[in-house]
Amino acid sequence: MAKSNTWTKEANRGRGGSGNMQQSKGEVTKRKDDVMSIEARAINVGEFAKARSAEINTLMKKVNVFKGGTGRRRSHQQLPRHMRRRASSHNVKRLPRRLRDQFAQEKDKVEAPQKDEAKARPKRSRRHRRRHSNLRQEFERRQRQHAWLETHLWHAKRFKMADLWGMRIPVQPSDKSARATYRAVAKHCLIQDISYHGVIEVKGPQDSVLEALSHLTSQQTGLTFGSKVYISGSHHGELTLYRKDKYPHSALCPVDFLWRALPSEEQEKQESRVERHLWIWVHPACYDTVLTEITDVCGQDTGIAVHGLKDDLVRFRLRGPLSHPILLDALQAADVVSMPTDSSDETWWEKFYSKAENAQSHQEQQSTWQKLQAVQSSSELNPRCVMALTVRDPRILIPQKRTKVMVDPAKVKVPPSSSTSSSSFNCLSPLWDADVREAVKTTQVVQHLLNQERSKLLVPGTEPNLGRQESRIPVLLLHNPGVKGQGSRQGIMGYGTGWDVVLPGGWAMGFWIALIYRGARAGGVRESRSCSLQQGLPHFPEDSIDTEAGKAQAEMQRKEMERIQGRKPPAKRPNYAKLGIPSPFNLEWVKLVDDWRKEIENKQTNEHSNADSSVVVVRDHVKLQSLNAVMNHADRMAKNVKGRKELMERYKAEVVAVSGKGKSHKRCASGSEMELTSLKKLKTGDAEDVGSKELKPETDSLEQAAPSRCDTSSEDTDPLASVGLADPYMYVCVQLSLINKGAPGPNSVICLPSAADLTQLENNPHYGGPMEPVHKEYVLPRKPKKNNTKSADDEKTDETKGKIITDKLGVPNLEDINLVKFCARKVIGYLTNGVHALSTGKGYGVGYCCVLGLRELVRGKLKDRPAVVLVRDTKSLQYRFASINVQV
Repeated sequence: MAKSNTWTKEANRGRGGSGNMQQSKGEVTKRKDDVMSIEARAINVGEFAKARSAEINTLMKKVNVFKGGTGRRRSHQQLPRHMRRRASSHNVKRLPRRLRDQFAQEKDKVEAPQKDEAKARPKRSRRHRRRHSNLRQEFERRQRQHAWLETHLWHAKRFKMADLWGMRIPVQPSDKSARATYRAVAKHCLIQDISYHGVIEVKGPQDSVLEALSHLTSQQTGLTFGSKVYISGSHHGELTLYRKDKYPHSALCPVDFLWRALPSEEQEKQESRVERHLWIWVHPACYDTVLTEITDVCGQDTGIAVHGLKDDLVRFRLRGPLSHPILLDALQAADVVSMPTDSSDETWWEKFYSKAENAQSHQEQQSTWQKLQAVQSSSELNPRCVMALTVRDPRILIPQKRTKVMVDPAKVKVPPSSSTSSSSFNCLSPLWDADVREAVKTTQVVQHLLNQERSKLLVPGTEPNLGRQESRIPVLLLHNPGVKGQGSRQGIMGYGTGWDVVLPGGWAMGFWIALIYRGARAGGVRESRSCSLQQGLPHFPEDSIDTEAGKAQAEMQRKEMERIQGRKPPAKRPNYAKLGIPSPFNLEWVKLVDDWRKEIENKQTNEHSNADSSVVVVRDHVKLQSLNAVMNHADRMAKNVKGRKELMERYKAEVVAVSGKGKSHKRCASGSEMELTSLKKLKTGDAEDVGSKELKPETDSLEQAAPSRCDTSSEDTDPLASVGLADPYMYVCVQLSLINKGAPGPNSVICLPSAADLTQLENNPHYGGPMEPVHKEYVLPRKPKKNNTKSADDEKTDETKGKIITDKLGVPNLEDINLVKFCARKVIGYLTNGVHALSTGKGYGVGYCCVLGLRELVRGKLKDRPAVVLVRDTKSLQYRFASINVQV
């Protein structure tokens, strides 16, 4: 009976369970009720093991490998739990002696066999690794991918570093220094190491150099390389480079440049083909591209030589009112009087200043530097002037403690005109000579010898006398004007003024420590961008939307913003589609223009821009000034008598020119009369009812009521026709200053205000602005819940509730969206950067607006009022009013 009831799983699987099906229901019930009545089950062990032999062999192999092939537990497993340590896997001496041999065998079998040289080489001690020669080798190895600045070690201990543009660059201090940076620039001194800007040297005949570089520039953007104020070498300039003969398309980057000053004997020969030297400072994001373009335009047969001086020069930027007294205290003119000595032991400065002209230039430079003691701030000097000087070793003059150099009131007085004049002798410098730069770098007195000389001094703190052994360093001082006044640029007068110090390579740390010990506060890339924004200037490459470097920077920022957004749960991040922000991470400049063209020209929705269409930023000074005058014409005219005379002449011309046209003539005349009435009220101070009368709708009597907005009698009339902005893909750099509270952020949208918005702002100056309605038609994709089965009807019901966003970050599909009409107000541009300006206490931003949108803005703005736009942050539904100015 027991044998008949004995069965195996294999047999049961073969019979398909038919035996169980044949059992009666009574037997099943009996087994459930009486457990003890169930007979014992058994399996055939031999057949079971044979069927699973492959599985058992695989398991034994894994166990043997895990045990190191010894058949025992591993050495760490044989220890009690309270003796097990992670460090024992790295250090065998942490194991008991009885287990060390077993651990060595297990380690050799598990790890890959190493080379004999690596096994024989012992671990170097820290003392060996910290030797100067070994440290130098280690630092050179770590610079193979990303180059370091000379001040890298100082910054790495105090700054957050980042790999940018092929270099290791300090981004921001480790401490919170947003307001401290502003205070340093406004009241003290901020220093930045901008040596990552590479230098390109161009040498050749002056006419040939100017002819070659003219293919990369345009006189419409301002002063170029051939301007008279720059070509003498007494001032340094700034301009934007383009690819060869591609202006206004294919912009490269803004650059700084400086010509080498000519000696007096060569100034008379300037008209001839005298060889000139030109230095061009280029941002590292486009250094290689600019170097290639300059090399191509110079050619082979022009007699022009192009060299890269990327590591030969160091450049520090000092900003703030105390930058001038700090430099006066740190830089002391050296004594370069030649001493009788052997000609073989002659130093570079004795050889250079042995010429009478060079010695005379040094005396004049020293005299001018002494006269500058009377200047309280560098903002009083000639803008962008250049000053050359040969100074003493700053390590000898370094103070014992970190101090703060202040302006000495006893020395401050009205400087004579000769102190700020740009004489040719003040600009002559031996720094232009490559042999001199190499000699200054190689003959530098090492710090160890300086410390030995200090230890021999009887009175601590006195200066050691090195005589001829003391280094003489040629430097160049380039003046930066900063904010000249409160106008189109915001900020306090003189904000950002200072000096740029150009040094030979190898002397960065000596001057850096000397300036830091005198009260200069160090900053990085973030501080540089903050200073530019506080000054109302775009910063490269973040604010350059038409350059390759700017596009690459925008793509990098987009990835970073998406990464940060993706790390947050859906409940803790904004739903940009519901907020009405279709592109929160990247700004679609080309698509915005395409949508504006569809809006104006009534194009089909399936038409797209050409593949060759690209964004063009207007940099023509004449056009930008004309555009700014059109946008704020009435406001500027109301501030001066000359504007009122121009308005009267324009009114007379309209009356005379328009005759015999009846109704249209009356409209023009009434509009001019309204302008004159408004100006009179503004002059007398009785301007209470000017805005309210303008914002009333037009009545039947055109003589009694004037239109509240600009003349829009013909919608085909282009208000910017006189400016000459024909390309629809042109963008204009603008500065926005919020009228009331609020602070915009990066990627904020710039929109056109409606007539109702302007009416409420005119009636209530403290009106905050309209609100964007929530776009409830957009919902996030929901994950299907477990054990949740929905019918087809339920799914159709969910689809009719709204559009499902396929993007998990809450960004809608841009192909199905019109960027102009997506918000409640028409979008005309975006802000590339925004902040709460500490200088004015209001929100401020720098961005770009398309030309097509600016035309609608000028058409709809109120007469006798400056143009006003609406700004909305990417995480808010609130619009804010802002005044707009064109960046010239």
